[in-house]
Amino acid sequence: MPYIPGVYLHHFHLYLIPAEIVWLYASYYIACNAEPGTITSNNVQSYLDHFPYDNLLYHPKECQTCKLQKLYLVGRGITTNEAFKWDMIEEDIQRGVLWQYEEQFSNKAESNVRKRTSSKVSRDTVTSKVTKKRIASLEELDNIYDAGFFQNLLDVFVPPKLGKP
Repeated sequence: MPYIPGVYLHHFHLYLIPAEIVWLYASYYIACNAEPGTITSNNVQSYLDHFPYDNLLYHPKECQTCKLQKLYLVGRGITTNEAFKWDMIEEDIQRGVLWQYEEQFSNKAESNVRKRTSSKVSRDTVTSKVTKKRIASLEELDNIYDAGFFQNLLDVFVPPKLGKP
């Protein structure tokens, strides 16, 4: 090891580099031997409840064949392109074409509904008001998937136990 220490490498690299190599192999071994769990039709709802959709980048969809989430898209890594989608959203904000819509429902005949024995409400008695607001910056949007740098790392490396089927 004639080049350590040297102009570019300090003497602590003698200890740091072997420690990083050991850590690399240890973490690879742990990842390869960890139980990944199996998503089935019995437990898919618990996973969906744990990781909610933001309805901005991702929308709920079911596979028509097996009634599970789009495993093909997950397998291809399409859900990992969140950074690209946020770039598209930022571009829409800069162009002024991104709007947030909120729908508020009101019941015209609420007193009549309470007196009825049936809980069904006719379409004529329910009205809705849609308000829209132009999004001016990314700070106005809430990224529900961003729990913070360390929490996101923790969710990836130590996923929560959601129970077995």
